[in-house]
Amino acid sequence: MNILQETEVTPQSPAQDVAESIRMQIKATWNRILMTHQRGMASIWNELPEGTTPQDVLDEFGTDAADVFTLSAALATLIGSIDADAVVHVPEGVTVTANADGTVTLS
Repeated sequence: MNILQETEVTPQSPAQDVAESIRMQIKATWNRILMTHQRGMASIWNELPEGTTPQDVLDEFGTDAADVFTLSAALATLIGSIDADAVVHVPEGVTVTANADGTVTLS
């Protein structure tokens, strides 16, 4: 077949259109979840401005910091159930302690 030759395209059925739309939405959602997780973790652990520590960032979350880690852990569990290599973990040797008031302390 010559690349310049016209090819006949068979139109998709309505069911195929719906299935393809759902497939694209799922893939886009997965990519967004994965990117959000990886960028968020990189922002705290790897890409901080000079003179800024991970604890400084977490302090800015105030009493929402524990929720950030709870949600991040749930997201990591979801991602890990599909692609374990895509999960970004808290760096080895860092302990995250959720305080009663919702703040977080790193050690």
